[in-house]
Amino acid sequence: MITFKDFKNKRAELKGNRHQYKELILTSINNFIVIYINSLELPAESFQTESHTHHPYVYVINKNGSWGHSFDSLTIDKVDGATFELYTVIDDEPPLPRPVVTRINVHVMDGKLVYVLLADNQNNNVSVTIHNSDDLKAFSEMVKQSIILKIESEPLGKKTKADE
Repeated sequence: MITFKDFKNKRAELKGNRHQYKELILTSINNFIVIYINSLELPAESFQTESHTHHPYVYVINKNGSWGHSFDSLTIDKVDGATFELYTVIDDEPPLPRPVVTRINVHVMDGKLVYVLLADNQNNNVSVTIHNSDDLKAFSEMVKQSIILKIESEPLGKKTKADE
C-alpha cells in the first residue's frame, strides 16, 4: 500500500535529481568556458581600454550584471537546460572592444549532455553530445570557427538593388 510517506520520499528523490541535473549543467558550462579561454592562447586575461579600465577578452554576464569567466548561478530549466551568451572580444584596439556574441544551449537528452551552438536560423543550429573534455574542446573549436565565419561575413560596401 502506498502511503503519504512514499509520496514525500518520491518527491525528495525527484528534488535531489533536479539538483544533480542543475549542478551537472552548471559545472559543465563553467568547465567549457575554462577550456575555451585556454584554447584561445590569449595574451592576458584582460586588456586595458582607452579609459584605462580592464576589460576581459572572454566573459559571460551573471544575473547580477557582473562580468566573469564563469557563472555563479544560472537559470536552468528542468527540460530545456540552460542557454547563455558567450562574449569573445575580437579586437582589443581602442576606442572600444568588439565582442562577438555566441549563443549556446546546454541540456540533457537521454542521460547525456548536449551542447547546441545556436544560429540565427534554427535550421543551422549545431548539436554535439558531450562525453568528456575532448568533446568540450571540439565544441570550443566549433565556437571559434563560427566566430571566424561571423568576421568573414561582415559586409563591405553597399549592395546593389538586385542583391536586396
